[in-house]
Amino acid sequence: MSATLVQTVSERLCHTIIPTKFLTSAIEKLVDHRIGALPVVDQNKALKGIISERDIIRQLKVSDNFRDLQVESVMTRNVITCTVDARANEIMELMTKYRIRHIPITEGKKLLGIISIGDVVSRLLEKYKMEAELLKSYINS
Repeated sequence: MSATLVQTVSERLCHTIIPTKFLTSAIEKLVDHRIGALPVVDQNKALKGIISERDIIRQLKVSDNFRDLQVESVMTRNVITCTVDARANEIMELMTKYRIRHIPITEGKKLLGIISIGDVVSRLLEKYKMEAELLKSYINS
């Protein structure tokens, strides 16, 4: 049996940040790694929150001096998460329902990885392409 999308994603490198880092550090990581969100974790890799581009933009609107802010003052604390057993369609439903683009993968409170909307779209495109190939093969046989 092949690995699910979430299982595959949970095995790749996941960039994170600690709550006490300054917001500028989060911005640097997002830009340097060309990603849209960072899970916020403690020293034991327990998920404490998530900080996204949206969180930062919202803060820029209300703060004159965002450079002195720490990640924990801007991050989203009530994080929507999934386990490695989640299926791509379930992830897509969560992203649509909560209007989010990133979902951390957890086991208990421990962070295993993060799945993005791009990951889900790529998997669905693969699935539809494979289905189209099977249909073409069936029609031509």
